[in-house]
Amino acid sequence: MKQIGRDAARQKSPTGTLGSFENRNETGSAERFLRAHSERCPFGPILCGTKDAVFTSGIVGAGNTIRASTFDALNHLVEMLRAKGFEKGDVVKVRAFLRDMGASERADFSHAYMRFFSDVPGKLPVLECVHAKALPGNAHAQISLIASSEEKTEMRASGQVSAPGGTVARGLSVGNIAYLAGRFAGATSTEEQVASVLKQIESALWAGKMTMADVAKANVFVKNFDADFPIVNKAFSEVFKAGPPARETVEMARIYPVDVNENMPVDINIAISVIAGRNKQAINAPDAPAPVGPYSHAVRLGNMLLLSGQICREGDVEQQTSTILANLEKVLRAGDASPQEVVSATVYLSELHHREKITGQLLQFFGEKLPAVEFVRPAKLPFGVDVEISCVALKPENA
Repeated sequence: MKQIGRDAARQKSPTGTLGSFENRNETGSAERFLRAHSERCPFGPILCGTKDAVFTSGIVGAGNTIRASTFDALNHLVEMLRAKGFEKGDVVKVRAFLRDMGASERADFSHAYMRFFSDVPGKLPVLECVHAKALPGNAHAQISLIASSEEKTEMRASGQVSAPGGTVARGLSVGNIAYLAGRFAGATSTEEQVASVLKQIESALWAGKMTMADVAKANVFVKNFDADFPIVNKAFSEVFKAGPPARETVEMARIYPVDVNENMPVDINIAISVIAGRNKQAINAPDAPAPVGPYSHAVRLGNMLLLSGQICREGDVEQQTSTILANLEKVLRAGDASPQEVVSATVYLSELHHREKITGQLLQFFGEKLPAVEFVRPAKLPFGVDVEISCVALKPENA
């Protein structure tokens, strides 16, 4: 699969195969691998994808404040993109995990974010930003990007401002795919918040001439998994009657609006961001464990295969990881893809030091073509497990 961004990127890359945005790392033992790469980017500074969608590793920013760490991580990421022919204005989505989300930290992040993208003409990226309990290197911020050289169109409902304070776009469509920012609601109960957020998503999709039936992947962050998971499942079962989206649901210690101009109370129980597209295909692997809620194992959008987060409730972290990777491979095969075509993976861990225990398995699973990876410690993983892994694969539509 050819997959270089622009002509300049194609000239700079020594190969033209899947994942050939260089900085894919050499294989080898877990020990040698971990020695070769710093805590700044535990799996190395990797970019994977095509001109339609390129994914970066999660990069932790240097600095002893949220503002410094955010600006440093964004600078480093854009340098990576520019080395392959992309520009800052090509960034479609920013995913940020912050170690602290008090009022001053949220303001610092927002100021750094606005300053960084202040020179971008036109459409600003959508933002997904939540609180992580711990990040690699004890960093204040870890950020990853999705970029595209394709034309972007802002998705805005009638009468809706461009964005809260102009910091982020609520939604961007790129070709046939729509990226919607993480949305919150100020309603009283979790039920009301979920309903309000889903209505916001529906409104944004309607502005882009899409419907809720086009939602392919939902990232759901909750404040109390045990209490909120059944509520989310009930709402999703009512909204997504057939072919539900892929999904990952993770508990975060705090869920706050980041934009300093967002007039919202702080008692927020849920945030949801989505990827949507027309002509999606829901996929369930018959030999993998059935989903424990109204979601699909994976959804295919054109050449993009979006996989739900996989967990395993038995064994230690190494045994869980082994089972998860085996099930992910079953889902990939059901979607006519393979581990070597995975371009992005998010690894949630109950403790960050578990990374050393599972790195060897990840290396063996992905082989020579490592995806862009981010490691995050949330407040809690579903059902008290130690690891959850979700991923994205890219494959030609006519393959």
